Amino acid sequence: YAYVSSYNQFEILDISDPNNMVLLSTYYAEVARMIDIKVTPDNNWVLVNHELTNSDLDPIPQDDDANSGANRLDVIDVSNKNQPIKVAEWNNPSAGFHNQSLHVDTNTGTSINQWRRVNNNPHVPATLSTRHPIVGSAARGDRLMSDSESDAQYFQNVVAEIEAEAKRRSTAGEYPRALLRSLEEEFRRWVPDATLENGVEDTIRGIEAASYIEPAVPIASRTKVGRLVKWWVRRLTFFYHRHITQQITALGIHITRPLRLLDASLKGIDRRLAKLEDQLDVGANIRSELLASLPIFSECPEFRELIREHLRDADGRTLLGDLTDLGLYQFLREERLNVYGVSSAGSDTDASDVRSEDLFTHLGHLNSRVLGGFVLCGIAGRYTANEQLRLLQLLLLRSTPGAKVAVVVPDPEKWLSQVGPVAADMLQGRPLHPDTWVYLLTREHAVDVKSIRSADSSSHLVTATLK
Repeated sequence: YAYVSSYNQFEILDISDPNNMVLLSTYYAEVARMIDIKVTPDNNWVLVNHELTNSDLDPIPQDDDANSGANRLDVIDVSNKNQPIKVAEWNNPSAGFHNQSLHVDTNTGTSINQWRRVNNNPHVPATLSTRHPIVGSAARGDRLMSDSESDAQYFQNVVAEIEAEAKRRSTAGEYPRALLRSLEEEFRRWVPDATLENGVEDTIRGIEAASYIEPAVPIASRTKVGRLVKWWVRRLTFFYHRHITQQITALGIHITRPLRLLDASLKGIDRRLAKLEDQLDVGANIRSELLASLPIFSECPEFRELIREHLRDADGRTLLGDLTDLGLYQFLREERLNVYGVSSAGSDTDASDVRSEDLFTHLGHLNSRVLGGFVLCGIAGRYTANEQLRLLQLLLLRSTPGAKVAVVVPDPEKWLSQVGPVAADMLQGRPLHPDTWVYLLTREHAVDVKSIRSADSSSHLVTATLK
């Protein structure tokens, strides 16, 4: 057999008949470029030396001769000459890693991950971490890797478990967002390629692999005459096929080069935005702790009858959010009103029509003019003034003409006395004054705008009807 390497691929040829060499298969690597390849004497293993010029491990060269020195060594199982399979890799060994050799231990039947330089350089690591365990005797030509599908499923389960735990801790505010992001990036850097999500990098690699066209057309035939005719046709037209292939390959290189530049630029922008986000969200953990310790401000039970009467003539479904307790929701459902709730607090509830999601996310999925009314409550301290204004605008867009509006607002002075000065200073949001809600609804040409104060002056109810 002959093994012929090129930019990011090598071909396996059957040269038992020098006058009629046959292409058996082509192995495509996801990174370039191949410096050289070595084959074990038993023809079962190929060692590929890469100089990484198209991966994240290597920065973009500044001139034709530039190279960062980043390398990668791959081990390919070629016991089946028609289907070469990559089984192990070593990322970023010492720069200038040349003249390597792969040694196969056929006596112990244990893991074949020992390899060394021909000159036994003591500074070169003696082990190669394998993606799949390689077991058995290479001399017998057995399949020397574990079930890849089982491995992929295992790693997918591990990834899902870690992502769920990271999401839980991020929501709870136990760790800074920057720490979770760095842990996620570090984890994804080392997981096998089979578990990575398809992204820009995978798309570019697919384009690169597709741009390398095989000029040697197959000559297999059921008859010797047919095979001979195909062989002569291929030989006479090979110069033509090679010329076309070289042009298409060059086109692929010129297309993927700007894509990689764009990808690198987008990754740089993403890193800068992440840093800016962390700088703007310094007190996220403190605010999460304060929100968790805040007392739950009820919708004031004495307002329930007033809200029921106000919503009785609503034409369509009425949204209640952001729910922090289910008292008002259960009362209105018992009164046979067409209402449903949205709670971003994620509180456990058996209510069948309370959506556990962010209020902005929920409104973003609704069509225009579908709500017959809305009741705002439980937003004090959890939304900034700008977010409360955005929330009102979204609700107005999703409401039909004649929709009923009710806003339960804690009295700002009472709210400040209950949460204390620390929470008032650290929290981004605080309740708007009821006069402000009256002004905002009047500005939207709402009619019958009223503001009602509770008996203990702790809350206000603002009602209105949209035109």
